[in-house]
Amino acid sequence: AGLKDHGIEAAGGKVVQAIEYCPTIASIYSINFPDVRMHVSPIESINPINIEPTDHVHGSPPCTRASTANSKGKETSQDLEPAQAFLAIIKSMHERSGKTQPRWVTLEQVEGYAHFASFGIILGGLQALGYATSWQILNAASFGVPQNRRRLILRAALPGSAPAFTQLGL
Repeated sequence: AGLKDHGIEAAGGKVVQAIEYCPTIASIYSINFPDVRMHVSPIESINPINIEPTDHVHGSPPCTRASTANSKGKETSQDLEPAQAFLAIIKSMHERSGKTQPRWVTLEQVEGYAHFASFGIILGGLQALGYATSWQILNAASFGVPQNRRRLILRAALPGSAPAFTQLGL
């Protein structure tokens, strides 16, 4: 998450809170981003009311079962529950902010996640909330990274917010 967050800051955004289930990763993250409110817990254990409404929410759900490196991987509750929790946080923000936040939602995941019901839950839930959505599989090698790293990228924007994606090159 750290490189993406540096990218958000480079684009003029400010990371204000993060959720990380691994205490070791959370502590390193906190060293790099000392002003970010860190929730150290699985996302499904977070009460959505404890996440303040914001302009942009980014998600990167667990990927081990959707990865091509895991030939025996299949979707489980460990995929479905985080997807439902991610959507619950966004719904909670809408309820508390008069349907104006978050204006943008993004998600990054391995390519195989596109075939999981978890992705359908998130995609359908965002569309039901009024987001315009698009997703595609992108390869990091197409952007100058010296390795093939194919990722599902989801972009969602509320009406009137889409131009910001264009300005950010998304």
